[in-house]
Amino acid sequence: MTNGDQTQLIPYSEDAAKECCINGHSLTGTAPVTLKPNDRIIFGNGTVFLYRCQGRDAEVELRDTPENPITYEYAMSERAKIENAEEEERRQRERAEQEAAAAAQMEELRLKMEKEKAE
Repeated sequence: MTNGDQTQLIPYSEDAAKECCINGHSLTGTAPVTLKPNDRIIFGNGTVFLYRCQGRDAEVELRDTPENPITYEYAMSERAKIENAEEEERRQRERAEQEAAAAAQMEELRLKMEKEKAE
């Protein structure tokens, strides 16, 4: 949806949002997202759009220049890096939770053994 020089991407449904990425980040719901110039939008597994709005060039976070063009490959690798980092973060959280649970079980066993020795 465009209003003046402001454009918003509004996912049609939660399922549609799951298939959209902006600048490598997956959408998490159907809330409208205001696009900025040179935002990389990925639909599904490989449809990439580069949002342009020359009237808002001052807002550009990533320049698209002949020396450093924003390409399909750039957008896809940006998404992959973010997804890999999120996956690694999830694994680290799970590992920490498992280690905490194992430590709690070990402490419980230690206390049980001390109690049995005392009896």
